Amino acid sequence: MPKIPVFGSPELKTALSELGFTIDETRGKGGHSLAKHPSKKPSGGQAPYITIRGLKEYSDPNFRSMIVNQVRQFGFTRDEIINALSGRKSRK
Repeated sequence: MPKIPVFGSPELKTALSELGFTIDETRGKGGHSLAKHPSKKPSGGQAPYITIRGLKEYSDPNFRSMIVNQVRQFGFTRDEIINALSGRKSRK
């Protein structure tokens, strides 16, 4: 199982965009942004968006894991998410 790379909000926004999310910079509060997927809905009662904190780097491994799990709720695999965060294109 590949390790989740250290990333910040710019890398997260790029990765989510590659996965099909739209990033709304105007809806978040205090430097936060919101990411919504136009066609996929989350499972398990999660909010229909992902909040992106405006940090340069998410160094806490538990926080990075939480973000990956939030994206997984939209139907993406862990490998797809890690590849997008690493800047690699996923193989289909």
